[in-house]
Amino acid sequence: GTSFAAPSTAGGAALLGSGSRQDATLVGNDNARDGRVIKAVLLNSADKIPGWNNGQTTVGGVISTTQSLDWNSGAGALNLDRAFDQFLAAGTRDVAGLGGGTVQVTGWDFGQTAVGGEVSYALANMLLGGSVFTVTLDWYRERSFNAQTLVTQDIGQANFDLFIRDLDSDTIVAQSISTFNNVEHLNFIVPKTGRYGIEVSYVGNLFGSLQLEQFGLAWFGPAAPNVDPDPLP
Repeated sequence: GTSFAAPSTAGGAALLGSGSRQDATLVGNDNARDGRVIKAVLLNSADKIPGWNNGQTTVGGVISTTQSLDWNSGAGALNLDRAFDQFLAAGTRDVAGLGGGTVQVTGWDFGQTAVGGEVSYALANMLLGGSVFTVTLDWYRERSFNAQTLVTQDIGQANFDLFIRDLDSDTIVAQSISTFNNVEHLNFIVPKTGRYGIEVSYVGNLFGSLQLEQFGLAWFGPAAPNVDPDPLP
């Protein structure tokens, strides 16, 4: 199946990059064509096929996976319609700077943090309880290539974790904490209507001595109808 899936996905990635060059707000933004951003959007917009399972379990009230992706189907089946909607339609399209901030309930970002650091994103609108929220984080295994000797050398690989925080109670509700991976992925039912945030944590290095690492992040969820979170009696 990979001999068919690989060129289809590569074509989808090329179409997203081409689409960004037709968008007035993205044509001058190289972050929109960064491989980590494109990958995050494609993974985050994939359809969950029957039997999809990334090992999510609930422990102590926290939805958790140490697997990140399904062993057989990754994030699921390619859905370019949804990918284009998430990449180019209304929502957050690359937060200014590299350090997170307030974002819409759907969007993507190119970010950066130092080893041991964290980047936080606060959703501007409440998420709807009972709906599905999907978040994908990815980064590179750093390598160098010598064009004269044709030798590739490993430099290092960062280890990131991904958390979803309930901002009302200041508690973690979901986490993707795989180790030997360069993707973290969550697809879960929002426990209750409320304010949530996304946290990207640069835990350390699997090998090498990297001090700074860039990442792509994509997320998708429905906003709750406008309600007063603390109505008067």
